[in-house]
Amino acid sequence: LHIDDNILDPEGMIDPERIRLVGRLGGDHYCEAFGKAVFDVKKPPREPGIGIDQLPPAIRLSTVLTGNDLARLASLRSLPEEDEIMKCMEIPEVAGILPGDEEAVSQLHHLAKKMISEGRIREALCVAMISTRGG
Repeated sequence: LHIDDNILDPEGMIDPERIRLVGRLGGDHYCEAFGKAVFDVKKPPREPGIGIDQLPPAIRLSTVLTGNDLARLASLRSLPEEDEIMKCMEIPEVAGILPGDEEAVSQLHHLAKKMISEGRIREALCVAMISTRGG
């Protein structure tokens, strides 16, 4: 394979924005494989995660967290320890939420969902674990 170094990113990988690929779909149809058409899907970790079955039922059955969200939480290698959960209770967005009722669970799950979207997976699981506690 011969490639122009100008299409490589700083890590030496092909940059889809620089190579600007076009795919043939058949007949007269083609598609662009750059710009908004390109998205990332993170590879799963080499070590298996805890699995969805290890998440507390209140998290697994969340009406806020999607299957995708749960899969990302379940990819972690261990559940948070008590000290991690206590530390998460000090996060400013969490501090004003007192666990114990459905509204608090919803608020905590929405916050966890936001953290998942930001890549803060372990912190998100800690926040979701707070929702499993009584008031």
